[in-house]
Amino acid sequence: MSGEKVSDKRRWLLIGGGAAAVAAAIGLMLGRPAPKPVADIVVKKVDEVPRRDPASPIWDKAESHDIKLIPQSIVKPMKTTEITGSVNVKALHDGEWIGFRLEWGDPNRDDSVVRVGEFKDACAVMLLSHPVSGLAWRMGTSAEAATILQWRADWQRDLEKGFTDLETAFPNVAVDAYQHVGVEGVSDGKPKSALDLADKNALTFVGFAAGNIFSEMVRDRPVEKLLGLGPGTITTLPTQDADGWGVWSAGKWSVVVAKKLGASDAHKGEISITPGNLYTVAFAVWNGAVGDRGSRKSISSLMKLYVE
Repeated sequence: MSGEKVSDKRRWLLIGGGAAAVAAAIGLMLGRPAPKPVADIVVKKVDEVPRRDPASPIWDKAESHDIKLIPQSIVKPMKTTEITGSVNVKALHDGEWIGFRLEWGDPNRDDSVVRVGEFKDACAVMLLSHPVSGLAWRMGTSAEAATILQWRADWQRDLEKGFTDLETAFPNVAVDAYQHVGVEGVSDGKPKSALDLADKNALTFVGFAAGNIFSEMVRDRPVEKLLGLGPGTITTLPTQDADGWGVWSAGKWSVVVAKKLGASDAHKGEISITPGNLYTVAFAVWNGAVGDRGSRKSISSLMKLYVE
């Protein structure tokens, strides 16, 4: 009897499995949507992505993912100790923008890079096509371009408090004159703001004149959009239309980074995002208090991203 019962169970399982397959086939013929592909992170669709509001209740509609971070220990300068162990990620899109909210613990707000030895807090999202090779985690490859969105705490400070330069970090410094500016470059024995010195003669001799994005004295967003084709290849994309905002409170950063689904710099390799498809994504966090900068950071593994 026991053998017969096992046989009956197998028969019913086979019948059930066949019925499920038939039902799936019928569903496809009737135009029903196919099952979602397996992904590590699902990007939910909402009416509008809150691109500059990490605290918006709209983020409650997104799935929450706690993602492990490890020290980047392959490319110099390497990170040998684990400080930021994980980051919580939520992702949304509204048909025009895709946004990611990253939250991680950080007891210090590091948003100044003027003094020697100062480094910023930052985070980044790396987007690639799917599938990719195993080498793509190294900021892409020559055949697998990576679009990188990096939020920087120092850039946001410039937006919140005004451009930070030497006179901000060293308020008691005194000079006789600035080269190419003359005595009009000082007031009461102190240099004027860099913005006040921004005449055509002075700007000829600084990075601003060369188009260096790090020398910009007026910003409209704290997120940079970059392209990576492998280690040491990171370049700033021509169209800087990424967006985002960060809030530090009670020992935690909450940061939004976002880009348009369509690629403004597709001809340069920027990725376009189409709902219904799979992509590859990875995350990184920099802790300025422990000297993180450049490739010295905490990183995640490559993960599959599904855009609803």
